[in-house]
Amino acid sequence: MAVYKTDVLSKENMEELLIILVGVLTRLMPHPANITAVGGLALFSGAKFDVKKSIILTLTTMLISDAFIGFHSLLWATYGGMLCAVLIGKWIGSSPCISRLAGGVLSSAIIFFVITNFAVWAATPLYPRTINGLINCYIMALPFFRNSITGDFISAVMFFYAFEFIFAKVQRKTNLRFGSNICQK
Repeated sequence: MAVYKTDVLSKENMEELLIILVGVLTRLMPHPANITAVGGLALFSGAKFDVKKSIILTLTTMLISDAFIGFHSLLWATYGGMLCAVLIGKWIGSSPCISRLAGGVLSSAIIFFVITNFAVWAATPLYPRTINGLINCYIMALPFFRNSITGDFISAVMFFYAFEFIFAKVQRKTNLRFGSNICQK
């Protein structure tokens, strides 16, 4: 006789679904350009879960929200930059101190900025394919870079610390196990 799991929203999946929901909602709600939780989500999932699950969480968030926002020709660069953030999350680790988290956020934002704006320069007619065109592309993108750092830092702190706090409270009340301790040495 086959045994089927009937609890679709199992306790084990609650954290992952909440992470995706937060990521999708921050992309769909009105917001300043590039200030969303997806960068922090990618860093957090990279730190907390295995690589496969981290990639699935990040790409699922992007695909669901892009289904509403719209797909574009540079998704490969956008998604590639997010996957780099997942790998940087591995470096951050599951219990980061603020300096390690800040370093990961900054590294991730820089890599995303370099990849996506190089793609804009190389794959669109917006800038001439010269060194000056590339430099101009990066200069014009600086306001978005500032916003990316802001959104990534706020969302990373939210995911790494607020989620830990929330799920620690849930764990105490329900005797469930979510996440790990906050900032250990």
